[in-house]
Amino acid sequence: MTDAADRTRDSYDRVAGEYARRVSGELVHKPLDRALLAAFAEMAPDGPIADLGCGPGHVAGHLHALGRAVIGIDLSPAMVETAARLSPGPEYRQGTMLALDLAAASLGGAIAYYSIIHLTEDELVTAFAELRRVLRPDGAALIAFHAGRHVLRMEDWWGHSVALDFHFHAPATVRRLLEGAGLTVEWDLRRQPGPGEAQTERAYLLARASPLRLRPATGADREFLRALHHTCFRPWVEPIWGWDEADQDRRFAAAFTTEGRSIVELSGRPIGTIRTTRVEGALFLADVAVAPEHQRRGIGARLLRGVLAEADREGVPVRLQVLRTNPARRLYERHGFTIERETPERFHMVRPAPG
Repeated sequence: MTDAADRTRDSYDRVAGEYARRVSGELVHKPLDRALLAAFAEMAPDGPIADLGCGPGHVAGHLHALGRAVIGIDLSPAMVETAARLSPGPEYRQGTMLALDLAAASLGGAIAYYSIIHLTEDELVTAFAELRRVLRPDGAALIAFHAGRHVLRMEDWWGHSVALDFHFHAPATVRRLLEGAGLTVEWDLRRQPGPGEAQTERAYLLARASPLRLRPATGADREFLRALHHTCFRPWVEPIWGWDEADQDRRFAAAFTTEGRSIVELSGRPIGTIRTTRVEGALFLADVAVAPEHQRRGIGARLLRGVLAEADREGVPVRLQVLRTNPARRLYERHGFTIERETPERFHMVRPAPG
C-alpha cells in the first residue's frame, strides 16, 4: 500500500469506535438514501454485492436485511471488526478497492458510499477499473460522494490524531472516469445536506457495466476511419459542395492522423471515433463520429461529456466547427456551446472555460 493508504488505515483504526457511534444509525434519518439502496438491491443482478469502504457495516447490514448477499470490505482492520460485531450477517474482509481480492465477474453489484473521498483522481482510475473487472457483464455500481473540487486535510477527528486527506470530486469527473472504465452512468442525482450533516452537496451515480470503450487509434484503423468518415459526413457535405468520392478519398488521405484520436468500440467492434487537439489555449474537438446504426443511443453525448470534463479539469474552453447542415449543432447547444462566428458553410462554436 502507499503511504497515504497506510495513514488512512491507521486513522480509521483510531476512530473506529467513535465513528460507529456517530454514523451507524444515520440511515434512519436519510429517506433518499434508503430508497436508493432499496432500488439498487432490487435492480442489481444475482450475485453478491460488495460494500467497498464499508466502515461500521451499517449500509452492508441494510442491504443484507433487504435480502442480498453482501461482502463488506474496508481498509481498516478495526472497522472490519466493528462491522462484524455491530452489523452481523454480511461477510467482512480487510482490503482495498485499488486491488480487490475478488474474482473477475463475481459480483452482481457494488457500492462505494462516501469511500472514494480518500482517493485521488489517478487512484479513481485504478479503483473503477477494478470495479469493472469484478462486476458481472450486467452488474451495477452505486457511488455516493461529496461533490466539490478541493482537498481537505484533517489532523484531529473527534479528539483523535489522524492524517486524512478528503478529496472532493466534481460529479462530471467521476462520471467521465466511470465511463472511461467501461461503466455507463444511468442515474445522476444530487441533494443538498440535511440537518446535522456536513455542509456539502451529495452526488449519487449509478452505473452499469458497459461493452463500450475507447482505445487509441492506430494505422490499422485507416480503412475503418475512411469508411466511417464517408458514411457519416456525406449527408451533410453533399448538400453544400456535392460529393466526389475520389476527391473525398484524397482529402481523407491528406488529413489522416492518429494523433489525439481514439476508436470507439462496442463489444470489441469499432463503431466510431473521436479526436481532440489543443489550439491556442483551448481543447478543440476536431472529429467525432458514430456509425449510423449506433446513433441516437446517447453514445455521442457520452463522448462529448468526456471532452467537456477533460476541459473543465484543465480550466480551458472547448471549440469545434460544425457544418450548417449537420443537426449535431443541437447536441452541442444542449451542452453549453454557443456560436462564436459563422461562415456560409459552418458554425464555429465554443463552450467557455468553467468559472
